Amino acid sequence: MSIHSEGGRNMKLINQAPKKMKNLIMPLIILVLFFSLLYVNIFGGKETSIKHTVDGVFLEASGIIENNTVVVSSEVPGNIAKLYVKEGDTVVKGQEIAKIDDTLLQKQFLQAQDGAKLAETKLDSVKVALENLKIQNQNQITQAYNAYMAAKAYYEKVKLGPRPQEIRQAENMVAQTESAFQNAQENLSRVEFLLKEGAVAKQKYDEIKTAYDAAKA
Repeated sequence: MSIHSEGGRNMKLINQAPKKMKNLIMPLIILVLFFSLLYVNIFGGKETSIKHTVDGVFLEASGIIENNTVVVSSEVPGNIAKLYVKEGDTVVKGQEIAKIDDTLLQKQFLQAQDGAKLAETKLDSVKVALENLKIQNQNQITQAYNAYMAAKAYYEKVKLGPRPQEIRQAENMVAQTESAFQNAQENLSRVEFLLKEGAVAKQKYDEIKTAYDAAKA
């Protein structure tokens, strides 16, 4: 029994040995790093310092830091007219670092603006012409409608026949015309007789003859 128990203790000691080795490795790595930094600080020929701040302990050292190259381009091509930063300046996203010469763009913008104004003027002229054409068409439509209504009224009037009042007016006009014609004929006959007798001038005869022809027509 005692032999087995001794064998068991030996097995526990063997099993605990790797754990102890693991616990010793980390401190050794830390010591190696510390002495490496100390060696660099003493024999490296570069200035280093350790700074203690509220955020922690920092190691400050001088040297060359490899930079990241960033290609800066513009949305429009052109020459740089003004540069707002110099080499080594710190820049942030969205910061204006240079100005592109926009002389050509300004010229193109003004030309486009003039073209837009010209197109707007032409559009206004077209609108005015269309409005005038609309008014003319409306006037023509109104005239045609009025002519249609007049023709329709005349048609209805003809279809119904002349009214008694219009018949009496026409009869009176005919009687007056007939009376005037008879008077003109009588005057002409009388003047012709007087002209043969030499009692009236030829001019008076011509006037009476003209009046007779008008009444006859």
